Order: sequence, then structure tokens, then C-alpha cells
Amino acid sequence: VWASALPQAGGRLEVRGVGIVRLPALDGAPLVLLADLAAPERLPEPCFEPVLGSPVRRIRLAPFEISAAIKLRLAAHMASEDKGAA
Repeated sequence: VWASALPQAGGRLEVRGVGIVRLPALDGAPLVLLADLAAPERLPEPCFEPVLGSPVRRIRLAPFEISAAIKLRLAAHMASEDKGAA
């Protein structure tokens, strides 16, 4: 499963408190992770959500913790490694 931004949003990101900024963007990327912005369990069991018939790893992430961005990157990296091993 591949994901992409809407064409009119490509290369732009809304940064709260800063505004809309232009950044380099890809045309699309494999969908390896879904993140619900909610308080996570301490040691959650692996969870997967079917997306167009393919299982995609799903996590819960507290969005305002200072470590949220690195946790998201780590979870995406781990999920992409799992997809490569499958």
C-alpha cells in the first residue's frame, strides 16, 4: 500500500505556531505505520489494521510528549524492517 499527499498540499507542511512551510517531498511512500494520537499503554501488544487488504502496524502515541517525534520515527523504522522481513 502506497500513500501520498494531496497534490495541492505537496511540499507544504503546517507547523503549529510557525505557519505553512515548504519542505522537500516525495511523490509517495509505502504505508508502514498508522499512529493514533492518544495515550499509549506502557507495553502494548502488537496491533495491525487492514488497509486495502494489507496489514499495517498501528500504534498509540501521546502527541505532546517531548519524545513523540523520535518514538514515531523509531516505530516507523521498526515497522518498515518488519515489512522487509515478511
